[in-house]
Amino acid sequence: LDELTNEVNHIYGAYTAIDYVVFMGIIELSKHPEWLTKLKTEASIAQSPDFVLSRENLGDFPLLKAFMNEVLRYYPVAIAVGRKLGEDLLMGNTKIKKGTEVILSIQTLHHHPDYWENPKEFNPARWINPKHEPKAFIPFLDGPRQCIGKHLAEIHFIGVFLAYLNSNPIIPDYSQLKIGNYMIPRPMFKVPYKFDFK
Repeated sequence: LDELTNEVNHIYGAYTAIDYVVFMGIIELSKHPEWLTKLKTEASIAQSPDFVLSRENLGDFPLLKAFMNEVLRYYPVAIAVGRKLGEDLLMGNTKIKKGTEVILSIQTLHHHPDYWENPKEFNPARWINPKHEPKAFIPFLDGPRQCIGKHLAEIHFIGVFLAYLNSNPIIPDYSQLKIGNYMIPRPMFKVPYKFDFK
């Protein structure tokens, strides 16, 4: 029962995670109309009746992938993750023993000025020719405990935005947007929006 409960919670968590980054992506597009214009032009490829999104054609959308990476950097779906060390770890002169529970702050890593130029700025262009330390970007973690749903989440994000960019955009009123300061960040209140039918 515990294993089944964990798996169901994991699936639920994955869907709320992708919902969060899609929502924050829509917010950022409303703040950056120049990116909305660029992405709409790129997304027009998907208007072809023969178009089918797959892992193989994600490279056809370099700007949308750059936008997705910046959303994942700026709005990690979890502020931090906890892990129990499987072996001793030496950090500088400090030895941390096997079995110790540690917290890895993804939020801090994704916004650390040692690794990111202007980290508080939302800037998808940083991903066109990335210059950051690869290990400083871990929205799905890394190694054997990397999120098993990484590829599905990326396809989901790209697919949703291709549909969104090829339709009438939602215009959210983010003036009162407040993200909760929790381990799993989410909007605190409903966000009103309107449709642009121009």
